[in-house]
Amino acid sequence: MGDQPLDINALANAARAQAALRRSARADKKERIIGGDAAPASPKAEPSIAKRYAARQAGIELAFADRPRDDAPAQPPEGEPLECVRTEHRLRYTLGGRTVEVGEHLEVFTNAHTGWLRGRFEWSGSSRDQPCLGLNLWGAGEGDSAWAGDLVAPLPPGALCRRPA
Repeated sequence: MGDQPLDINALANAARAQAALRRSARADKKERIIGGDAAPASPKAEPSIAKRYAARQAGIELAFADRPRDDAPAQPPEGEPLECVRTEHRLRYTLGGRTVEVGEHLEVFTNAHTGWLRGRFEWSGSSRDQPCLGLNLWGAGEGDSAWAGDLVAPLPPGALCRRPA
């Protein structure tokens, strides 16, 4: 930097330009992943893809919650939602009347095709925070070097849960 004073406006403009370039690169990458304007190969084979394609052509992006639920089970599987209970001293979550401890293994029902997903129960203990299911993710390799990280997904109210058999 030497003897010249810093020009804060020049630094701010440079930061804005770099951010715009990063946003543009992310948008280009997203367009490549989503598939751009390519029409689905067989709209009859996958109606939800055809619906999303038509919506995208109209400039509308469908949110995940608006997408069709083709995989709903014919009969609900056995399981029940977690229940938040207040005791004299603290809040706790229960499943089937028994307290669920942080770190305990739980299974959550995903859909008829995938079935049950097993992970760790995680929760801060605060009423402001949603309980989560944590999963260890592994990659190629052996031992601890294969560990890729953790995936933590919030458990929505009403999600069917059970203790592993």
